[in-house]
Amino acid sequence: MAATITNTFTVSSTISDACSTPSAGNLDFGTYNPLSGSNATATATITITCTSTTTITSVTLSAGGSGSINSRQMSKTGDATKKLNYQLYKDSGRTTVWGDGTNGATNNVTGNAGTGSAQTLTVYGTIAASQTSVVPGSYTDTITVTINY
Repeated sequence: MAATITNTFTVSSTISDACSTPSAGNLDFGTYNPLSGSNATATATITITCTSTTTITSVTLSAGGSGSINSRQMSKTGDATKKLNYQLYKDSGRTTVWGDGTNGATNNVTGNAGTGSAQTLTVYGTIAASQTSVVPGSYTDTITVTINY
C-alpha cells in the first residue's frame, strides 16, 4: 500500500527602504572673466534611485572646502590660498542656497518619495561677477551629496 504525506512552508521577504549611492555630474563654469561684469552660471544633475515610497527626508550638499554654505569657495590648483567665490542653489532663480543640513539649516531639498526609478535634481551654480582680485588659473572644490531617508 502506497502513502503520501504533505506539509507546507512559507516563503517571505521584507523590503526595506533603500537608496542607491547618488551620482552627480560635475558643475563646470567654463572660463570665468572677472572683468565682464556678469555672473557665470552653470548647472549639474544629481541622480538618485530609491525603493518605491521610500521617504527621502533630505538631499544635502556639503559646504566644500570653505566649510560654510554661506561662502563656498574654490581653491586655485597649486595654491590653495587663492580663492574664487561661488554658490550652489536649489532653484533656477538662484535665490535659495542649497544647504548642508547643519546648524538647523532647512534649505536643503526635501519631500521627495522614491519611485524605484532614477530621479534627477538640478543644482544651479553661480560665480558672482567682478571678483577682480582673483588670479588666473584653474580653481576647484569638492562637494559631497548626502541623501537622508
